[in-house]
Amino acid sequence: MRAYHLRWSLEPVFADDYARRMLPGLWRFVIDDPWLGWLVAEQALGAFKPLHTENVLRLRFAEDHLHAAVAAGVRQYVVLGAGFDTFALRRPDLAVSVFELDHAATQRAKRRRLAGLGGQPANLHLVAVDFEREGLDNALAGSRFDATRPAFFSWLGVTYYLDRESIRETLTRIRACAVPGSQLVLDYRLPRQQLSSAGQAQAERLDRLVGWLGEPMKSTFAEAELVDELGRVGAEPLDLLSPEQQQRRYRHRLAASAPASGRAPAPPAADFAFALFAFR
Repeated sequence: MRAYHLRWSLEPVFADDYARRMLPGLWRFVIDDPWLGWLVAEQALGAFKPLHTENVLRLRFAEDHLHAAVAAGVRQYVVLGAGFDTFALRRPDLAVSVFELDHAATQRAKRRRLAGLGGQPANLHLVAVDFEREGLDNALAGSRFDATRPAFFSWLGVTYYLDRESIRETLTRIRACAVPGSQLVLDYRLPRQQLSSAGQAQAERLDRLVGWLGEPMKSTFAEAELVDELGRVGAEPLDLLSPEQQQRRYRHRLAASAPASGRAPAPPAADFAFALFAFR
């Protein structure tokens, strides 16, 4: 999604110039070919274009706030379920230590990709963790993470795949290593009853897809529920962005990022919201 957005948008909302290089050769070929790229992204996956927009917007939202935190003195960035995140490659100019937490198998694959890009940046720490078996706080304790200093935590693309109990467990463990002044950015899914009829239809299509893929989405939150859940671990909201507010905040960027084909850009997914919290 990130690579296609950068390759074919006139003015990308989020420019990840390493995304394409992290992909296997076949996907690079698909993205670079205008017809194949259009066939896959606009036709085969066209019904899920709002998710493409949500994907790049949540990263823009997260990194805008990360940059502000770094400017205020935060020097640690923790990415939960990092996958093939490329922040450490894209922003070597920022004096921040990046701790990426993910499964060991994923990190082995990432190291191979990094080797082809000149090696692992010195400020990037790959912390292997099986979230189903080990606490993230314990994993961080075994790394160079400094639990006495504030950190910026990113937890994107995950909460809706977990049940409430697992979400609370993760929040408790984040709290265990987040001193006052730390921040957490996350995205979450809104309850179906809060959506318009068009939004409900879009959500139903998504549920069918992720169910078919064997990764059903399990949890939703109303905004007030999320604020209450984070309040349990001593966090207060700094920025809450509904789908409607996403469109208002990034309206000009979205309009400018229209695909080179001339098609109108897709709006953000109607059932996903973003949030930034600070720990007291």
